[in-house]
Amino acid sequence: MESIEPGYHSRPRNWTDDLASGNDLVDQQHQELLRRFEMLEDALKSGQAFAEVKALAAFLQRYVLTHFNTEERYMLAGHYPGSAIHSGEHDQCKRRIFQFKQFIETESDRKKIIAVAYSMLAIWVREHILNHDVQCFQYLKHRKKAEAAVDIDYEWSPESSKLWTPDFEIGIENIDTQHRNLVMWTEYVQDAESLSDEEIRQLLDFIHGFIVTHFTDEELLMMDIQFPDFEKHSELHYATRTKFFEVKEWVGQDLGAPDKRGMVLELFQAYVEHIGQYDTQFKKYFRS
Repeated sequence: MESIEPGYHSRPRNWTDDLASGNDLVDQQHQELLRRFEMLEDALKSGQAFAEVKALAAFLQRYVLTHFNTEERYMLAGHYPGSAIHSGEHDQCKRRIFQFKQFIETESDRKKIIAVAYSMLAIWVREHILNHDVQCFQYLKHRKKAEAAVDIDYEWSPESSKLWTPDFEIGIENIDTQHRNLVMWTEYVQDAESLSDEEIRQLLDFIHGFIVTHFTDEELLMMDIQFPDFEKHSELHYATRTKFFEVKEWVGQDLGAPDKRGMVLELFQAYVEHIGQYDTQFKKYFRS
């Protein structure tokens, strides 16, 4: 399996100071992307570019999940105000990678494939990193980090739950724990007669952390087991992420407490329904 963990020694020849975000881990991951870009350049010169393009496609599928997860965890911890736009850019990048992989499988003109790969990487490096990543991490540089946790007393167990069912158990500990936490806080919102603005903020932070961590964990597992509906499931994640940022914006407006609670409850319930309707399909394939 390809690794993008830090620990590289050579500086990419195309790396320039204006690409530096100021975050060591993020910059190391960006440099690894540039190394892939340079490997493609070298392969073009030696006439071996098509083999390098196929390796690039395999690398990028995992890279976008792990790297974007890294960035979005920092944005969440620093309450970055541009998270919705930046995450939308990440989703568009992921879609381009899916399209690129399909393009490789159906296009017979190797020169065209190489040109598309080269163009895609160049746009990603110069536009996304320069226009979004550097700006984001300059903002976060002096921000205090916070954990996306809900600090509310609430007793809950799967055995006494009204929503939890054994069907929600995938068989992977971290994913199952994430599912249980989601169901727990969904029931808390259902049972609460009212929610304070602080509780709503904490619950939305929890959901934000959930979609950053849980969706990445699921998609990496789907990729590893070659789940046939991986792309379709990823599109569902994209839609629910979009809905989250819409609700967060609405809740931030001058609404009455019952309306805010209703929106947050609807959001939590939608995620629970997603588990029951879609994650259980993935579970069947995984266990088979």
